[in-house]
Amino acid sequence: MHVTIAATADDVPIAIHDLNFDGDLTRRADGALFGAYQPPVRQFSYREIQSFNVGLPDENSAIWRRRPQLTPIDGAAPPALAEVFGVVRRSRNKTARLWIEALASPLRRDIHPKPIPYAEMILRTIAGARATDRAVLMSRDWAILQAARTIDPDIVLGCVTIETRWLNTVRRGAIDPSPWLGGLDVDDFAGPP
Repeated sequence: MHVTIAATADDVPIAIHDLNFDGDLTRRADGALFGAYQPPVRQFSYREIQSFNVGLPDENSAIWRRRPQLTPIDGAAPPALAEVFGVVRRSRNKTARLWIEALASPLRRDIHPKPIPYAEMILRTIAGARATDRAVLMSRDWAILQAARTIDPDIVLGCVTIETRWLNTVRRGAIDPSPWLGGLDVDDFAGPP
């Protein structure tokens, strides 16, 4: 199972698709959508986020039109990563792996923890769920993975990259190394023959 996570203001990793709340998908405690404002997850405590509703999108929004198969779940709040581990445990599936993608950007360190505290928080959650043998930690920001490897040399890591017009974390042939690769320069390594 693949789950993307972001960190709250009080360092709780939660399952969510982006570092910012989708304004057409997220309702405040009063029921109003955030709308054009898409605040960072990091701006709110876990307790505050539990009062949000991400299960009732704006029916006039692009996300609703793109995904007509969405089933509204009124009152749904983003779960903590620890809760996701609980779901896996209750499924009694002894072979399920949880592929945890830590959302981060070396270009926007202000909206998530720095690599070492972020890695510590995630590894603490994995260890608390007694799931080290079933977890794979992934990220596009390899500095987080380097920090995790330093903290726990046995953690299984997955290095995520993307090369598209809108985002390129590899930057082949660039003058400077990509900030996404934790100080590595892809051009220093031989490619396939």
